Amino acid sequence: MSSSAHVSLIPTVDGLIADPALAFLENLSLIERVVAIIARRNALSTTDADEFGSWARSRIIDSDYAVFRKFGGRSSMATYLSVVRICR
Repeated sequence: MSSSAHVSLIPTVDGLIADPALAFLENLSLIERVVAIIARRNALSTTDADEFGSWARSRIIDSDYAVFRKFGGRSSMATYLSVVRICR
């Protein structure tokens, strides 16, 4: 295994995340980075970026962490969150 490989410590069952709330907490810094990238790409003001971040986090929580329950591991978590799921 190369030193740059990411090893997930999040338990999975049949390739799906077993504890999505734990996945949310363990990936909170990643979520913040993805939110910041999206905010920069859309030229959001600091206030709007903060509001967008709050909206994105609450949407994940309010959906009972569905974004993490649906993650199948076919991409990195960063790609999945930024391209596939965080804004849907």
